[in-house]
Amino acid sequence: MMTIFAVVLGAVIGSVIRASVERQLHHRVHMIHFPVAIFVINSIGSLFGGIVLATTDGNMRLFLLTGLAGSLTTFSGWAHAISFEFYRKKRAGTTMASLWVVGAVLLSLVTAMVLAWVGWMIGS
Repeated sequence: MMTIFAVVLGAVIGSVIRASVERQLHHRVHMIHFPVAIFVINSIGSLFGGIVLATTDGNMRLFLLTGLAGSLTTFSGWAHAISFEFYRKKRAGTTMASLWVVGAVLLSLVTAMVLAWVGWMIGS
């Protein structure tokens, strides 16, 4: 029961943080046709996840990584934002839209992996 409580509590906190950060960033960068808010949130979550993996275990890891970081970061939101921008950019041509998607995906994945590694190194 404590395990479930740890995950649920972390998820509640992480989702509230995500909504707050996303709202603040969206108002500041809404003219940029890139999911900046989701990119920043996922980057922070990757760095945080690396630190958590290196420094915790048990219920604390479940609370921080599975609950908090899991609800803070959002693959579904990221995928939706990328897809939405693809269809918006498709009017300019499928090749350009496809290149934009590949670039956005590579930037996001490479950033997430590098920051997770940096977080691991910080925590080690």
